[in-house]
Amino acid sequence: MNFNNLINRLKMYHYPYWGQLAIIFYEEKLKEMNYAPKAGKGWDFCNKAKSHFSADSLKYHNNTLDSIELKHTWYRIDYTWSMLRCSVDTILASYFPIASILILNVDGDDLARHLQKIDDSIPEWKAEFKELCRENYRQVENILNKKIELSHAVNMYLENKIELMQVLYDGEQVATADDLKAQGLPVEKRDGGNVVCCRNMTIETEIWGHTAMRLKSSDYEIIAPNGLSVDAIFEIDRNIPQWIEEAKPIQHELQKQHKTKQIGENSIAALVKSRMRELGCEYQFDGGLLEIKLQYDRKLAVRLPYSNLTKAKRILNCLTQHIAAVNSIPDEYLIKSLSSSDMRAVGKATPEVDSSMKQMGYNYSCYYDFPASKTNKFELLEVVVQLQKKRELVMRKSKTPKPTNQVLDEMPAYIDAVNSVPYYFRIRPVLSGDKWTTEKSN
Repeated sequence: MNFNNLINRLKMYHYPYWGQLAIIFYEEKLKEMNYAPKAGKGWDFCNKAKSHFSADSLKYHNNTLDSIELKHTWYRIDYTWSMLRCSVDTILASYFPIASILILNVDGDDLARHLQKIDDSIPEWKAEFKELCRENYRQVENILNKKIELSHAVNMYLENKIELMQVLYDGEQVATADDLKAQGLPVEKRDGGNVVCCRNMTIETEIWGHTAMRLKSSDYEIIAPNGLSVDAIFEIDRNIPQWIEEAKPIQHELQKQHKTKQIGENSIAALVKSRMRELGCEYQFDGGLLEIKLQYDRKLAVRLPYSNLTKAKRILNCLTQHIAAVNSIPDEYLIKSLSSSDMRAVGKATPEVDSSMKQMGYNYSCYYDFPASKTNKFELLEVVVQLQKKRELVMRKSKTPKPTNQVLDEMPAYIDAVNSVPYYFRIRPVLSGDKWTTEKSN
């Protein structure tokens, strides 16, 4: 398996962690099996499952087969969507469905054999995943560390390290207080639970009545929801002082970045106020997003970069021309983000409209009103024109009708106006919940 493919998928998550990498890995392994179910009778699988799997594997709810639990995998039957949802019994990917398989109109024997094949493959896949992580853990940690938040920097770093230990020691028996006591570690009863004293940390075992563990070291506390094996605990105990020291520079760097961001936020907020006072516009500014109220219930939105004051100034200085461009487009036009459904061919344009659109070189669609009677002609309601920068201009039926040739003559100027606004600006409709502010002149 190409580990870079797993890494690229992991980068797409907002808050990546080792468990997500495990889920991605098993998804890819299932794809590699290239299973194409044979056709069969509808719901035949549920009947055939009884002859393929032991009675202990079949779980029922209200006398209906609800799930199949094999040695390493389990499959929940979703009758609403006619699907089996597959989960893998591994310490970090547990309880997360990693694949869905349609069970309607498939050969029940064929699908049952496939599920057994998946289950038989899990030990080999677990070993492969463990080895991939062992060889590439630094690459994964670089991704995880980039997503660490300032408020929990050291804790998040330690959680990532402990999850790695869970990966590397997956398959080993989760330790109990008695197991740790047998290793010579002091165990005492406290608040109805067991507290184990290691060299560099203490562990509360079986918290919440489950196998979960609470690890405490220095001023930091980490929960291991699925517990840890004896070997994993000793490995963590040896390394946790070093991990805490490794996390502190990351926390320090995040503090610097946070301070820089705050300075940038304050500077840009002051620039926005000054510029809005000059323009006399109603606006709202929150989280770096500046929205300016325009004519015809439109607003112009742009995100200002806190880390680049020069770029933010350049955007603010160009507002006058972009506001004027959008305001020049009459009320009967809508400016929207490009929609594939809007660009579907509907009806047939009149030769006049078709010729004009082709002359301008734009893709377009037309929408018509149905005639009141067979004798009436269809009336053109809208022309949707596909523009640059993933936008579209919608010419609606005007409240004050104009000759078609006049509308078509005016349209190029409006198209040019929309196209003149850079791609990083959004032209949106005003919403009822918008809260506008006006800066008063001194």
